[in-house]
Amino acid sequence: MSGSSGVLSLSLRVSNGTLPFLLNAVIEGDLNAEGVSALTDLPAALTVEGRLLLRGTRIRALPTQLRVGGAVELEGCTSLQRLAEDIVVGGDLDLELCSNLKELPERLVVRGDIYLFGTSVRRIPRAAEIGGSVYDLTT
Repeated sequence: MSGSSGVLSLSLRVSNGTLPFLLNAVIEGDLNAEGVSALTDLPAALTVEGRLLLRGTRIRALPTQLRVGGAVELEGCTSLQRLAEDIVVGGDLDLELCSNLKELPERLVVRGDIYLFGTSVRRIPRAAEIGGSVYDLTT
């Protein structure tokens, strides 16, 4: 039907740790992969207009050209080692207990708060744009 819209609910299987068919995809709502322990990577140029929920995954890095309109929740993702240089987060960025994350990218853009409890991050890069508060840069 021309002009109609709706919600498509999918059950997806993670193949080789990633979701390759989402390359250059635009997701109009949330992308919820919480608890999908087989997920290790996301494709480049992914746009999520809602929230990106990745708690309980083994994600290793956030990809280049990632755009998220809402919050990005990675709490407890101990496999996370890096964030791509050019990601934009429209809401909060929750990196709590991402114990292998040591630094933030120079051009990180987060329009909300950033949560760093339990990470090894000790500084916010000069060029980073954080719109809200920064929680925990343990000394």
